[in-house]
Amino acid sequence: MIGYSRVARRYATALFHAAEKAGVLDNVKADLALIDGFLRDHPEVGLALKAPRIPADRKKAVFHSLLAEQIREPLTLRFVNLLVDKNREAAIPDVVLAFTKLDEESRGVVSAKVSTALPMDEDQAGRMKQSLDALTGKDVRLEFTVDPNLIGGVTVHIGDTVLDGSVKGYLEQFGRQIRAVPAGALTSTASA
Repeated sequence: MIGYSRVARRYATALFHAAEKAGVLDNVKADLALIDGFLRDHPEVGLALKAPRIPADRKKAVFHSLLAEQIREPLTLRFVNLLVDKNREAAIPDVVLAFTKLDEESRGVVSAKVSTALPMDEDQAGRMKQSLDALTGKDVRLEFTVDPNLIGGVTVHIGDTVLDGSVKGYLEQFGRQIRAVPAGALTSTASA
């Protein structure tokens, strides 16, 4: 599993199902985004949450004083309390990632990372999205990066699947094929 731990996946799955059952999935998702953004903007709070010397009650009190009024769902607050009680507060960012992934899966959305040697224009990006939507049968969200090392072409990462249509990829594949041919086979073909 890429990007988060099994522990985070288990907690995220439990929260996802509870939120879905209660009909508050969108609110919990918004709450988690708020918490994640807050922890990114205030890393000192994240460090305090992870500190083993700070008692769980104190951690929960600080968290509640900072975010309780902005969080929409009591379920989210109870969930954060559970993480703190179980000494899993360090997993909060991973839980957010795993929850987001579960939410996207439930909605038929998949994320793809597209790397190209040169930037794509809007028309090319639109055609890429249409092709990947058709290929996966899902709504593909694209994240583009430029990688001049590709020389030309494109690579696409969707989950554990890599589609490599880059010049660099073709050259590497060609090199592997050449190396796999016994040396004598090349010289006998060349002299014929």
